[in-house]
Amino acid sequence: MALMRFLGDGVRNRFGAVATLRGSALVAAAGMLVAGLSSSPYLAIAAFAFCGFGIANMVPILFSAGGNQEGMSSGTGMSVVTTMGYSGILVAPSAIGFVAERSSFGPIFVALSGLLVVVLLMAGLAHRAEFAPEPDVFQVEPT
Repeated sequence: MALMRFLGDGVRNRFGAVATLRGSALVAAAGMLVAGLSSSPYLAIAAFAFCGFGIANMVPILFSAGGNQEGMSSGTGMSVVTTMGYSGILVAPSAIGFVAERSSFGPIFVALSGLLVVVLLMAGLAHRAEFAPEPDVFQVEPT
């Protein structure tokens, strides 16, 4: 996951934020689905690693999209994304534990892969995360 986070800006610059988010969500969903359906602990560990590889660049893209929203300051957009993220950190573990106690972790991971597919389908909303071309300050305009 750390390796992909370091390589993430290069991937994002090459393919764009929306395409990177779609690809990342697809990789993460596939990894989570394989982990949920796996009967082998070694396959599940490899699938979680694959999932982490996909998830690594999703958060930076979402922070960029939040910070670049029209009609609100960057600080407000970032605080909205941060609040949503921390809400997930507070709610998800207890909800996952509650459901897993009554069933098992397999169905939870399959359901989480479904949520990652929702991210894949809604990735177009992150178009604000695209890097704006920087003006060339040294270019001389013809007169």
